[in-house]
Amino acid sequence: MQTYHQLPPPLASSPPAPVGYDGGNGSVKLVVDNAEVRIPSYVQPLHSEIYDIPESSEGSLIEYLAGDRTDLIGQRWLAGQPAYQLNPQAYLRTVDDRSGKIKYGLQLLLGSLGTMSHRPRWNLSIIASIQDGQLLGTELSKSLQGQHSIRINNKGVSWVDISVSAVLEEGAGAVISALASSLIQPKTQNIFLDLGCGTTISTIFGSGGKLVARKVTPGGVDSLIESIAKNLDVRRQLLKEGDRHLIRAAIENGSFEYGTTGWNFRQIYNTELKPWVSQNLATAFKAVDPWREQSDSIVAIGGGSQLPAIAQLLASQKIIVAPHGCWVNARGLARLAQIKLRRAV
Repeated sequence: MQTYHQLPPPLASSPPAPVGYDGGNGSVKLVVDNAEVRIPSYVQPLHSEIYDIPESSEGSLIEYLAGDRTDLIGQRWLAGQPAYQLNPQAYLRTVDDRSGKIKYGLQLLLGSLGTMSHRPRWNLSIIASIQDGQLLGTELSKSLQGQHSIRINNKGVSWVDISVSAVLEEGAGAVISALASSLIQPKTQNIFLDLGCGTTISTIFGSGGKLVARKVTPGGVDSLIESIAKNLDVRRQLLKEGDRHLIRAAIENGSFEYGTTGWNFRQIYNTELKPWVSQNLATAFKAVDPWREQSDSIVAIGGGSQLPAIAQLLASQKIIVAPHGCWVNARGLARLAQIKLRRAV
């Protein structure tokens, strides 16, 4: 049996790296040192040995040896894609837990780091985001920051120093990215529709990215996947409800091929997409309607903005779809973290 001790003496100090952390309901996006990691927001705790350590660019095995999160000491877990691979029927999803972004935040952040080239020491200065920064920002910050000693994939041990310099409202980073790419113009008011996995967030940002108003409603992409999984034709084909992860993966890669079965569910996707779009856009439009006539543009971001066939529909409503919509928030957060570190020097 392994004995867990206090943290070892710190390694030689290194300058903090600016990090953007977008811990979404569907996937975690991490931008550090110009590298970008995206893993599904899945966690599988381990209570016994597994046969082989999975090799994946979308997740890793983490063992928490020592650190400020004393509740995690001695725990092991799979984060990301390997969590589904090990236990496809009972893995934990952030989207299934209202406090999941906080409860699994550090586990998924460390699991994301585990996919990168090994370093004995990480010194991270993070700007993160969450759907209600006013309410949940302090909790998320406390769950992430501190000193953490971890073993990755049963191999190398890393010392991870995390300081959280800010937790912003989701979408704040996207404004920074949109300004940097000239998608929106400075000194104008703009509406952002964040079509996420678990929620749809309608936000009005004034000049300079100042937050004017915000509305968070349930009914993100996960509800579309649920509708497909429960569709009668899916159940008729599979003799059961569809596997949510396999449906999600097939939509994201654009093949609509259900796992390795050779069965294509594109027509079912088209059928379920229409009511999902109608319901979610109607809710979003209602939330921002008082500001539409005074706003310069409406910009769609988030994974839902990248769904197949969605761009044309949004364009018909004069909505701009941000390129790489699932990344714009995390990239903007990383840019803000970099600016903040420069000003601190």
